Amino acid sequence: MIKAKQIHDIGKIKTLIDYNPDTGLLTWKVNRQGNAKAGMTAGWRHKAGYVAIRVDGHEYLGHRLAWAMHHGSIPEDMQIDHINGDRSDNRICNLRAASHAENCWNSKARKHNKSGIKGVRKCRTKWHVRIRHNHKVYWLGSYDTAEEAKQAYDAAAIKLFGEFAENKRRPS
Repeated sequence: MIKAKQIHDIGKIKTLIDYNPDTGLLTWKVNRQGNAKAGMTAGWRHKAGYVAIRVDGHEYLGHRLAWAMHHGSIPEDMQIDHINGDRSDNRICNLRAASHAENCWNSKARKHNKSGIKGVRKCRTKWHVRIRHNHKVYWLGSYDTAEEAKQAYDAAAIKLFGEFAENKRRPS
């Protein structure tokens, strides 16, 4: 995970970068050192999938800049969540302030998850389902098929996580 850089001088950044909330694009307003010219897309796609932009020696995450440029500031102790899960989609309609827990609820199944389904693992012939909420693990049962297990997880996620349930993502 990338450590989010606090944005101290959004006014200075607004003199250098333009943000289009409908497309999510951040572009340079002025020519910069190297190849960055006015009108060009600012930054690069970080290996973690986020847009990253370097301004005066500081690396910022594009979604945090987009939020701050549109809303003025990022609420204290909050993260900026990509609703559809696409870390490079910085349209303002795809961004929302979220606590760390809410941001985790909206995450996909981890890479090491062998079933490919969040909260589900195969144990012999059955599919076991559990979900974690507020530091408590809830056992949701064992099922004959992966689809039944996924349905059980999704139903519990909607009940526990509401709009932050990963399966409630808005279409792109």
